[in-house]
Amino acid sequence: MKPYFLDKFGNASSTDHRHGSEASAAVESARGDVARAIGAKTDEIIFTSGATESDNLAIRGVAEKYKDRDDLGRIDIGELESAITDKTVMISVMAANNEIGVIPDIKKI
Repeated sequence: MKPYFLDKFGNASSTDHRHGSEASAAVESARGDVARAIGAKTDEIIFTSGATESDNLAIRGVAEKYKDRDDLGRIDIGELESAITDKTVMISVMAANNEIGVIPDIKKI
């Protein structure tokens, strides 16, 4: 990331100049890296500006079920598994809760 903070500061959405084209190529390269790391397709990887935008994207118009957490903020994996159906297309969780510190087992989820 260092080069993109110091020298390659183009806007990845502005590809009509060299800096923007380089930034766009870097974003697409990162998208490929993430996809390979988690076994996804590149068109399944979406970068957002932050957690709130990501959460809103995940729940906007698609959330049908919300699962409760225990008193410590942990997800009951068994309860989550029982909620999954053949119509389930996404499960959205925080990798680490910035308020109470809970870190769910993402691999299990």
